[in-house]
Amino acid sequence: MPTWVRVFWISLTVVDPVVVVLLLVRRRAGIVAGCAVMVVDVAVNWSVALSVPGAVGPGLITQPLFLLLLVTTAPLLWRSSRT
Repeated sequence: MPTWVRVFWISLTVVDPVVVVLLLVRRRAGIVAGCAVMVVDVAVNWSVALSVPGAVGPGLITQPLFLLLLVTTAPLLWRSSRT
């Protein structure tokens, strides 16, 4: 994989737990961060799949579906949270 992709994927080992902590402590910040991370993650994975032969996997279908679920439920979470 290209270096920028590897750096991004490795950075998720720090970013994802930070999002979880934000969801626990500052719920609205976690909602925004979680949505942003998923949007970027789907974009990176699709760009890799379209440019690197053999990089296609089942996550290319399930990940955008999860993003859709996340984006459609985020407003409900936002309204139910005060912080």
